[in-house]
Amino acid sequence: DTKYFTVLDADDYWLSSQKLEKAINFLETHPDYSAYTSNYFQEYKDGNMVPQRPVESPAFTFCSMKGTPHFQTVAITFRNFFTPKILDSMENFTEKYLHKYFNNGCNSDSLRNYFAFNFGKCYFENSLDGVFRCDIGFSGSLPELAGYVGCMRGHLDIFELYNANFGLDDNSMQALTISADYYKRSVNLLAEMMLNMRISNFEVSDYFRRGYGGEFADKSAAEIVLNVLLDYGNRLREMGFSIK
Repeated sequence: DTKYFTVLDADDYWLSSQKLEKAINFLETHPDYSAYTSNYFQEYKDGNMVPQRPVESPAFTFCSMKGTPHFQTVAITFRNFFTPKILDSMENFTEKYLHKYFNNGCNSDSLRNYFAFNFGKCYFENSLDGVFRCDIGFSGSLPELAGYVGCMRGHLDIFELYNANFGLDDNSMQALTISADYYKRSVNLLAEMMLNMRISNFEVSDYFRRGYGGEFADKSAAEIVLNVLLDYGNRLREMGFSIK
């Protein structure tokens, strides 16, 4: 119900008291833009703080997800593009797949970023206005393989929902390409874990088991991952991707 919106996850924080003011001022005076993003620090458990983009990077405009750096939730303010039509489409989609993939911590920010480009451009201002605590909270709670599988599934679902609403373009193809990349990473890492006899000790959180297990939720973590990979490998092949 608002003209603009932003999201601040509980494990991240903002640094600037002018963050929202700068974003709203820009969007108010640039109606052809749907999002404003700033730079941010990535904070690690050892206390190391690394800027996501080099501090000398210039301000710039980008028009699609293709070739665009991924900006975390802590950095972005959006024009409100979630119209009733879009929300209805998302609700019908989640009923079809029986999981709220756009609430998945791996992909909810990606979903908003993809959708934003259909309603305008995005502007990057190089001011360090927030901190993404990347080893804390959801992002640090899943084993590497579980994280790969989650990103694979999320981007493939984003592709299908996006394609149903907007069709094939740079954004939808970027989602499909990212999904295929995570699929290959997942298969390679699973094979490595099996060869090194590490798969028997592989565990995933209850969140992952509920969200991705489906009919296999009572199986071992390794069985869940294997069945998800087989299912999504078939979906990628049906879309014309050659999986080698």
